[in-house]
Amino acid sequence: MNQDQQPRPWWKDNRLVWALAVLVLTWLLTITILFLFPLTTILSLFHWQSWDWRWLALLGLIFLSAGVLYLTIRHVWNRLFDLTGFRGKTLWDLLGLLIVPLVILGATGVLNYFETERENKRAEALRIAEVNRADALRKADIERADALLEAERERAQTQQQIEDDRVRQNVLQSYIQGMTQLLLDKGLVTSVPDQPIRDIARSSTLTAVRQLDADRKGILLQFLSESNLIEIDPIIHLSGANLTNANLSGANLSNTNLSGANLTNANLSGAKPGNTNLSNTNLSNTILTNADLSDANLFNADLRGAKLRDADLSRADLSDADLTSGDPSDAITSSANLINANLSGAILILADLTFVDLSDAILSDAFLNDAILLRANLPRANLKGADLRDADLSDAFLGGAKGWTHEQLAQAEFLVGATLPYGTVMTEEGWEELKKRYGQ
Repeated sequence: MNQDQQPRPWWKDNRLVWALAVLVLTWLLTITILFLFPLTTILSLFHWQSWDWRWLALLGLIFLSAGVLYLTIRHVWNRLFDLTGFRGKTLWDLLGLLIVPLVILGATGVLNYFETERENKRAEALRIAEVNRADALRKADIERADALLEAERERAQTQQQIEDDRVRQNVLQSYIQGMTQLLLDKGLVTSVPDQPIRDIARSSTLTAVRQLDADRKGILLQFLSESNLIEIDPIIHLSGANLTNANLSGANLSNTNLSGANLTNANLSGAKPGNTNLSNTNLSNTILTNADLSDANLFNADLRGAKLRDADLSRADLSDADLTSGDPSDAITSSANLINANLSGAILILADLTFVDLSDAILSDAFLNDAILLRANLPRANLKGADLRDADLSDAFLGGAKGWTHEQLAQAEFLVGATLPYGTVMTEEGWEELKKRYGQ
């Protein structure tokens, strides 16, 4: 067919019209036969003995209809293909027609894929951001709740401290008012021992100190001292009084009687308890730095772990006292009485122990580096493991000392004139020989 000639309409094609007419007529005959005979009769065709010319004619019509339908469809397909204009086109021509749509389709698919991925990533980012925001809000809520709880707890603690402080202040004021009344109206100062008024005063004092804090305990003791109620011969005995953590820094407690009191962890730095009776007192871990303990009675006192640096212990009685692991370094202890004192492990570096009586004292493992023991009395003292490096033992008495070694004595700075444990007095020649033989 000429390419410039337009295809005729299908209804003007005689062959196609006749084929469609035969197809329609065949369908009409088939429908008529099926209408005239029941379905059971048609099914009986499968029995060979009942077949006759009518059924053969029916089958022929069916096959004829199928053939005509095939030819019609093929002819229609050819006509439709002619209408597309592809008749006579090569494969390259078809590819030229399809390449642009295919490229557009592929590009569209790729763009859709990346757009979908981008949308998915954005959706995932939004989801993660939402989760993070929810977590941040939850954490913020938790932190805010914790902050509120902490603030409430601190407020409650502050309120409790204020209330406790008010109670303690009321206790101190009531005590001072009561004691003032006993002093002025009941004659407490002029009372004699065993009078009930003294028992009342002591009971009130012991009850009050148990309820007071460190500073108010110091105020109470200062009141008692200034009222002359706790002198050496006291009107109020403080034996067993709970004065732990009492703040007595710089307090003047001279000539007072604190015998048997519990002053554990108390602060007596710079205090002046000179000539004070502290016998049998618990002073463990007490701060006695720069305290004036001259002439004080510290018999059987518990000074374990006490801080005695630069304390004045001159002429103090420390017999039977326990200074285990104490730190009286640089303390002024000249002429002090340390008979039978327990100084095991005590730090006595640079301590001035001139004329100190250390009879029967326990100095095992004590640190006596650079200590001054000039003319100190150390009979029967236990020196096992004591560090005597650079100590001055000139004219000291070591008769009967126990646990000592030649190596220990050779470490001393001076030993000339000292009476050795076996009774010999150390001479210059003997000292040089000892250092040469046992010195390191």
